[in-house]
Amino acid sequence: MEAMPITTHSSTSAIRRRWAFCGGGCIFVDRLVTPSIALAKRRQVRKGFTLIELLVVIAIIAMLMAIIVPSLNRVLRKAKTVRCASRLQQLGVAHTLYQTEHDGYLAHSVSSDPPQNNDIYFAWADKLAPYVGFTGSSNYPFQAYAKPSTRGQNNNVFTCPEQPKGNLGGLGSSFSVNAHLGDVKNGRCYYPAYRIWKFAEPSRKAFLFDGIGYRVRTSEFYWGPGLTGIQLRHDGRANFLMLDGHVTTVESSQVPYAANSVLAAQWLSSLQPGPPAL
Repeated sequence: MEAMPITTHSSTSAIRRRWAFCGGGCIFVDRLVTPSIALAKRRQVRKGFTLIELLVVIAIIAMLMAIIVPSLNRVLRKAKTVRCASRLQQLGVAHTLYQTEHDGYLAHSVSSDPPQNNDIYFAWADKLAPYVGFTGSSNYPFQAYAKPSTRGQNNNVFTCPEQPKGNLGGLGSSFSVNAHLGDVKNGRCYYPAYRIWKFAEPSRKAFLFDGIGYRVRTSEFYWGPGLTGIQLRHDGRANFLMLDGHVTTVESSQVPYAANSVLAAQWLSSLQPGPPAL
């Protein structure tokens, strides 16, 4: 009597039947394939990402970049502000050393009569350059060795990181200097320079600041339109080195927008008290 194969039917399993030969006949051999095994095999065939998955990943990356990049830019700008302040601090130490060796006289930039070697622009920097490592045979070490256009001096201590090439086509510093460190007559600056004790409040009077690269009188001490002595390079602010050697970051609201001799004198002149904002 021929034996019949026994099969079990289940709604949760699939049956694959194949022929097997044995003895003098053939029989059916049933093999059960469960859904989990079939699904696993289908998964083995699948490779890579679908288009939708790729688009989701790209969208997430774009969102993260939109959040991170502005924050990173702010951090970089802040770092430049700090580096600028550090360079001014070094120049402040140099100015203190200069005063110590010159009986308290300040590093003044003058309008030579007749003009000599662009003293109006560079005299203060020539005086300080030897104290920040620029020495040599020249009587004008800043102009000879340290101006930003000199080979290897781009982005040096006389420049702001936001303006590494300096002013005046690389001939001048990134920083303006107070013109009222000596007598100013008819718009011109003269020797002798004042001594530091001429200023009753040196901590409230400016020496150097982010600006146009040469001496700034009260008529030029503002940051609005025109020939401005102040430049707001740090997110609407400027770094100031005061006569006592400390550095402060000044908001635009603390300094004149347009020419204002009264407010400017508070920052620059020995004849007026310091600005109330400090």
